[in-house]
Amino acid sequence: MSYNDDIINSIKNIINLNSNDTQFNNPTHIIGTVIPGTVDLTTNTCMVQPLDTEKTIIQNVQLSPASNIPPKYIPANNAYVTVTLFSSSSGFISQEGGAKGVNLAGDTYGGIIIANDLVTALNQIQNLVNNLIGLYNGHIHPTPSGPSSPTASIETGSLPITQVDDITNLVVSHGNGQTNIENQQIETLRLEINNLQGQLNILTEKYNSISLAIQDMASSSAKTTLETQQETIYNQITIITKNIKDKITQLNNIQQ
Repeated sequence: MSYNDDIINSIKNIINLNSNDTQFNNPTHIIGTVIPGTVDLTTNTCMVQPLDTEKTIIQNVQLSPASNIPPKYIPANNAYVTVTLFSSSSGFISQEGGAKGVNLAGDTYGGIIIANDLVTALNQIQNLVNNLIGLYNGHIHPTPSGPSSPTASIETGSLPITQVDDITNLVVSHGNGQTNIENQQIETLRLEINNLQGQLNILTEKYNSISLAIQDMASSSAKTTLETQQETIYNQITIITKNIKDKITQLNNIQQ
């Protein structure tokens, strides 16, 4: 029994169907995987390889029941999908097991706001306004003659600080198309890249500093020592640069 046969039988068992069940074997529905690189957002189609390898590749699979009419799920490469067939070579995705994006009602208004980022921006404005109110109310006005006086009419209001829960509707949630593990990997890689970039900047400054120092130096043991240090730094720069490139490649592979 092949790996794909195991998957098919597992799915049958999960939904309590046996291999002779006409519903499961209904030729109008096929389970398969999205062929990498075939998702086309211009035509809103992809290609699907049936799990039953005896069946041919479905060439023209729409991302939604009616072409380009929401909701539209954008499947990830190799995602498991159920295709409802129009014909042997065309159909639409009726069940999706790994979306990297979703279009609920068109894209006129762009993407959904990330609540945490919005709250951060709002809090910055709110804190700034509240600080300005405090400075205004506490300001002492010097007068040409007589004692100084505080602001005649103070501002009694202030902006309440927005919390994430104030603007979040948990009935509909969204993410970046990555799993929690992938998000942790992405965050770790970004931190590692930033740290390596910081090390690279420091080493580059040292390398350039030595270059300036030995530029007009006559041959001497001191110059030889500096040249040796510079060669060591160059080798370190080469290693760190390669590490950064490798980690950027890993990051891009996860985010695809």
